[in-house]
Amino acid sequence: NDMAAAKNSPGSAFKPFTYLTAFIELGWGPGTWILDSPYTYRDESGSFTPENPDRTTRGQITIRNALGNSLNIPAVKTIVYAGVPEVIAQAKQMGITSLDDAGLGPALTVGGGDVRLIDMVYGFTVFPNLGVLKGVETELDLPAGNRSLDPVSIMRVEDRGGTILYPLVDGEPVDGLPVLEERVAPAHETYLVTDILVDPDAECIIFGCGSLSIPDGRELAVKTGTSRPYDNTRETGDTWTLGYTPQIVAGTWFGNADNTAIGFATSTTLSWPIIREFMTVYHQDLPAERFAQPADLARAEVCLLSGLKPTPDCPLITPDDFFAKRALPEEDDDWWTKATIDSRTGLLASDLTPPQFREDRFFLDLPDDLSAFEREQADEWAARMNAAIGPPPTEVTQPEDIPVAITSPADGAQIEQRVVIITGRASSSEFQSYRLEVNAGQQPGGWKRINASTTPVTNGTLGVWDARNAAPGRYTIRLTLIDGDLAQIVIEIRVRVVAAAQPTPTPLPPPVPTPNATPGDGGNNGQGNGPGHGPPQ
Repeated sequence: NDMAAAKNSPGSAFKPFTYLTAFIELGWGPGTWILDSPYTYRDESGSFTPENPDRTTRGQITIRNALGNSLNIPAVKTIVYAGVPEVIAQAKQMGITSLDDAGLGPALTVGGGDVRLIDMVYGFTVFPNLGVLKGVETELDLPAGNRSLDPVSIMRVEDRGGTILYPLVDGEPVDGLPVLEERVAPAHETYLVTDILVDPDAECIIFGCGSLSIPDGRELAVKTGTSRPYDNTRETGDTWTLGYTPQIVAGTWFGNADNTAIGFATSTTLSWPIIREFMTVYHQDLPAERFAQPADLARAEVCLLSGLKPTPDCPLITPDDFFAKRALPEEDDDWWTKATIDSRTGLLASDLTPPQFREDRFFLDLPDDLSAFEREQADEWAARMNAAIGPPPTEVTQPEDIPVAITSPADGAQIEQRVVIITGRASSSEFQSYRLEVNAGQQPGGWKRINASTTPVTNGTLGVWDARNAAPGRYTIRLTLIDGDLAQIVIEIRVRVVAAAQPTPTPLPPPVPTPNATPGDGGNNGQGNGPGHGPPQ
């Protein structure tokens, strides 16, 4: 069959080689988180923007769900993390013979490099064989770095008289073909790929849970691939399905031999039904076997992005899932730190920090040796976690650091109906303006401006509130500062207005009595000093 040996775009069927390489090179596992978010790869030759099969993104997702659902964006990011040369080298060791083009880039993982069906099936035998390639010594003239074995295509040759012509060892026929073995990948990491591809719960998003299975329910690992290699159209050119059980590996390519489009079909409607039917018939009289699980696997959790042991300060911990035991870290994560910050100052909170401004914040301190891509992804993770890049501050918030404060009246104060001078602070490094408002009991839409200014106040009068006609009751005074970096900072205090006390009237002095004349000799006995009543002569 010419198309078994012809080179075609494998679409997503190539992804298992990418994820195997990431497991080996990076110590990842099926539970490792990756960002399914928009991404454009750029180099000197141009740019490449992958899309998922359903053209949506899901943010944070595990490798198990990314591979099981054949999402393109995480696969492209994974090959950039692991390295395109490393993925090519791994695939070539496993049997792929068409990856010597120096211009191959990250699009390789979604079908950007043509491969042969016979090579893909041979390469997939490494997965159920736990990293071992089996075959005979290659007769192909391949460049260095390619496989050293070929798949066995002829088991035995006899003449019509029954004489064995092949295989021969030292000129003598042997019973059974001598099969060579070469380890081309670690057992643990190859098993991790199988554990994903056989998991019915890992394919629910795109395919539907358990859709890539056969009726008897035996363990069947499946990877599909749909290629759309044409410019200015989303029509399909190639559809693939690779499937394997502990007993057999099979693969199919479905398309037009002249490389013309076949319309808007997918592998799940064309090539997968062929494999499903073949596997169903092939296994109908075979026992249901389980894939061999190597020793020294461990279920564990690690801290992202470092891959180190989680600490209480780590906000991104992978779900409990398989890792190669030797890949598990012994050191505690030291990339993440959690600190309580005064949101007004960006410094560590202190006794001066009210509860509403105390904020637990994560800080991601990255190593210097990260690549530009790794740093870009780390920045995106930090943004999603509302975390800051770099170590946490060491300075503690002091009074002079606070950008907004109302120092008088005090929070909870009782004030009379009078003119109230409001003092405090409205000043920051990127200060733009502030406004001072009052509301009777925080009624919606009930804010009334006291003052607004584009001049910062370090420690002085913010505004004057005429409360002489304010009805007695509770009031909220709000100070809002607009800052170019910190955006908007708001502080509120609550006061109670009471009726002004009436002045106490000053009491009148008691009346002073008029004094009477003092009685004495020659007195008039209260008769007065009228005429004819003069003193005695």
